[in-house]
Formats: sequence, C-alpha cells, structure tokens
Amino acid sequence: MPALLVLLMSDASIARPSDQPPATIAVRVFAVSAVSPGVLERAELEAHAIFRGIGVNAVWTNCAGAQLATCQSPINADEVVVRIVAARVAISQRVVPMGAALVVPGQRHGSLATIYVDAVDTTAAHAMADRSRLLGRAVAHEIGHLLLNTNEHSNNGLMRAVWSLSEMRRDNPLDWRFTDHEAAAITHSLQAWHDSAMAQASYAPLGGSR
Repeated sequence: MPALLVLLMSDASIARPSDQPPATIAVRVFAVSAVSPGVLERAELEAHAIFRGIGVNAVWTNCAGAQLATCQSPINADEVVVRIVAARVAISQRVVPMGAALVVPGQRHGSLATIYVDAVDTTAAHAMADRSRLLGRAVAHEIGHLLLNTNEHSNNGLMRAVWSLSEMRRDNPLDWRFTDHEAAAITHSLQAWHDSAMAQASYAPLGGSR
C-alpha cells in the first residue's frame, strides 16, 4: 500500500513571566458530524495541551445540540469557531485534507475553522494513531492558521503542510508543537484580539431591557 500523506489545507516554547496570566482564546465547537463526547473531550484536551505549551489557555464551549446563550450570540473579537463535519473531498487519494481555515491575509483575523472528521478517522486508521489525539492536533493546526492570520505553512512543527504516516507513528513531540516564532506571533495576535474585544465592550450601548 502506498504511503499516505496528509495535508491540512488552509483557505486561508515561549517563556512567560511567572506573574503574567496566560493569553486566552475562546473556542466554540460545533460537532455537526458524529463525534462521541469522549472522543471530543480527549481531542480538546490534546489541543489544549498544545496551546498551553506556548502559554495560551484555550477555553472550549461545545455547542452541538445545546441551547447555550454563548452558542447563539455573535462571535466576539477574541473568539473562534471550529466546525467538525464530514469531508467534502475524496479520502482515498494520496494527500488527504483534514481541515481548512477561512483566512484573508491582511484583513481582520479569521474566526472559522473546519475539521473533516471522517478524513481524520481514515488517516488515524492508516497510521495506527490515536483518533482523538490526531483530531486534537488537526484542531490546533487550523486554529493556528486563524491566530497567525495566514494560510502559509512552516517547514517543521505543528504548522507544516504535510503530515506523513511515519511522522504520526513516530510521534515525536517536536512535530506537534508551534515553533518559537509562531508562539510569539500567536501571543501578540491574542493580545491584539483582546484589546479589540475590550474596545468593543467599552463602546457597547448601556441600558436596560425594554
């Protein structure tokens, strides 16, 4: 069987002072396709650990089937949405897209990433890799595109374009983390997002209900 390469396409460790709180990114997750709560929870823990490695705290809100007010309100300036859906591409090909991020370089940061869960499942089976861990890494990769506001990829680390079966089997921790340059850019981006969100809040009209 030919080697299967995995491409995560985009449409589109930093030391911190001990008294400085981690940057925060809020993530709404809509699991449109069938993903069990256990698989989703473990995937979010994997993505959470990746972001914690660069001093970023990811706060997850699972919205599938929920009527949470948070899930129905407009997206805040410091928030992103991750959709988990069935793939719209053939998954028998040599290079398999597992996700996409809607990015418009030079404009306001993107806020929507999509993960193709059946492509993740097929790839995990070929690589004999943990499904939840691979799903979490795909989620972190696509959120990375949104935070970096670019559709470009790196030569190594989590943001590389192609993940080979051998890399997934080897499971070298360095292959699944952001580079130092990316970490610095992400924390800078999150600070700008936070400032924008605070500015929005400060200009919000005051008043009671009618």
